[in-house]
Amino acid sequence: MSGFLPNEAGHADERTVPGAAERHRMRVAPSQQRRGDGRALLGRLERGVVERGYEVLLATTSQSRPAGVAFYRDTGYQERGRSAQGEYELVHFEKRL
Repeated sequence: MSGFLPNEAGHADERTVPGAAERHRMRVAPSQQRRGDGRALLGRLERGVVERGYEVLLATTSQSRPAGVAFYRDTGYQERGRSAQGEYELVHFEKRL
């Protein structure tokens, strides 16, 4: 499952990039991981973002999820910063579509 929303519609404590969309809640069932399903899902999401007129997609994951960090790097996302939320160190990514 996955989804996105206009970045300006996110939470007040999140970063804001005008005109960008933000990926929210992307998940692949553990039994389906490492089979290309995540890349396929992200590709469909990116196409939907472009179809709706956005040129930039944001993604955030926790540093404690090294597979997630590697996934975004491997799919062309650039790290744009880090922040802390409670006990989590968040890694912020951005991709121009």
